[in-house]
Amino acid sequence: MISVLIKGEDAFWLNGMKYVLSDALGYQGLQNVCFLPDYSTDSIQKADLIIIRLQPGESISCIYELRHRRQGVIIGVVDSLDSKRVQRPTCFQDMVFITMNSSVEWTKLFIQDIWEKYNLNAWHHEENVCFHCPRKALSFQQARIMTLFYAGRTMPEIAGKLSINIKTVFSQKYLVMRRFNLRSDYELHKFLSTQLVKTISPPSFILGNVVRN
Repeated sequence: MISVLIKGEDAFWLNGMKYVLSDALGYQGLQNVCFLPDYSTDSIQKADLIIIRLQPGESISCIYELRHRRQGVIIGVVDSLDSKRVQRPTCFQDMVFITMNSSVEWTKLFIQDIWEKYNLNAWHHEENVCFHCPRKALSFQQARIMTLFYAGRTMPEIAGKLSINIKTVFSQKYLVMRRFNLRSDYELHKFLSTQLVKTISPPSFILGNVVRN
């Protein structure tokens, strides 16, 4: 039995990926694929294969929950393989990437190749630690501003709420977008949504806890 964990927001994509994985991993009569039900610490620890749909900026931020992984392979699904926008986390150098627009056949072959290498013990998995981690993160002030921005507050409203200069709000928003290589407000919103839903990370990583009301 191969335990697979898939994380993504799009139901159509999730169902399609389940079909692709079932077909790809069954090409040599392998055991059935078991899809773990939820993206939790327990599932991360059990999974032989983890596939994560990464939003813009997410691959160069801290994916803290993955430190619970004990085995297997991680595949990140991204919009583009641009080296400036996609970087392997230093604690997960064995993570590999595919793009959303990859064909079904190519994705199957890619998964088969990765799985064969893993089973041949050609896959190097190191223990991960968080000390001296160079991964990019939001400062406390940026987290406060971004939480309100994500909630739909205007720049003047954010400045008034936090009692700071409106120029500071604009400059911090610019710095966040530059730090995570985000090209539009849409990408910024998608990135912030990934940070707000992290329920198995330390409180300091959950933006929703920074500002109330």
